[in-house]
Amino acid sequence: MVVASLTGWSSVFTAHVDPFARPQELISYFVLGVVLSVIGVIWVKVFYGMRDGFFARLNVPAPVKPAIGGLLIACLALNLPQVLGGGYGWLQMAMGPGLPLAILLALIPAKILATSFTISSGGSGGVFAPSLVIGGLTGAVFAELLARFAPFMAPSATACILVGMGGFFAGVAKAPIASLIMVAEMSGSYSLLVPMMLVSSITFVLTRGVNIYEAQVPGRVDSPAHLGDFQIDILERLSVKELIDEHQDVATLSPGMPFRQVMDVVFTGTQDHYPVVDAEGAVHGLLSVNDVRRVMATPEVWDLLVAGDIEVDTPSVGFVTPEEDLHTVIRRFTALRLEVLPVFSDTPPAPIIGLLRYQDVMEAYDNEIHRLRGDE
Repeated sequence: MVVASLTGWSSVFTAHVDPFARPQELISYFVLGVVLSVIGVIWVKVFYGMRDGFFARLNVPAPVKPAIGGLLIACLALNLPQVLGGGYGWLQMAMGPGLPLAILLALIPAKILATSFTISSGGSGGVFAPSLVIGGLTGAVFAELLARFAPFMAPSATACILVGMGGFFAGVAKAPIASLIMVAEMSGSYSLLVPMMLVSSITFVLTRGVNIYEAQVPGRVDSPAHLGDFQIDILERLSVKELIDEHQDVATLSPGMPFRQVMDVVFTGTQDHYPVVDAEGAVHGLLSVNDVRRVMATPEVWDLLVAGDIEVDTPSVGFVTPEEDLHTVIRRFTALRLEVLPVFSDTPPAPIIGLLRYQDVMEAYDNEIHRLRGDE
């Protein structure tokens, strides 16, 4: 703000762009998107291949590696000095009278190599500007070739350069919306939004699995910053009825059932927990297989106890209904410190239609996460 107030506001590139008005140009932009995707994959593979396959294997002290990278860049610059610097100036020239096609063609691989030599060797620098320059140069070459061989469907060189910049970065950085805005602001024109959206979509899809920012997570669902939001959102979208079989028969115990009879029911059944229900249908608590095993260790009390003596009391909110979401259910599990909750068809004393385990909720959440990520 301070600098702009003193020097004035202006865009990075000075470019006159005619508004997009010829739908047939979308065919050209589609092809441009495919070309940018291929170059983008090459760019990322070379960038990390140079780091892991070359510099990481050099048996030299770490401070020497950037020097080797600088030497390699110097060798490039001796034959192609345009490879030095940020490259925005060459893009500006390509938007004007233009650069020779041979220079444009040579600059694309040279810029890929120069940036890889710099950063992969341990030198300082970023990949944002080089990505824009590589994309812009690819757009310039594409525009020049179209003008020569298919002028009837050729957009202007300036348009191809700007769309190439945004589309290329959208693919290699997986940031299509940001690319649209940044390039439009850098050029001072929003007249190419339609072709920019098309090309960005193509590069985003075709470069799937390739990212110049290797620490970037695949999506918001994988981001620690949004983890809490997604947990709540996912659990709120799932309900109890998706996890239980409403036609399941739930074995219950009466509070006055003798312990010997309780053992018969528990050890011939398939449940881990048994609701203790009175004649009016009110749930007094839950009795687990482990609770029964603990009492079995003292045979002398077997004939003295009934189910109501050893049940785990369940507070009045210790139940769930089929329509409740899993976020509410998780909070109830946590508050009551229970592993299992009875599922009522409606507010008690409605009949019990199932038992919901904490583990079932966690498995449902995990399955939904994998589904959102697109895992097999």
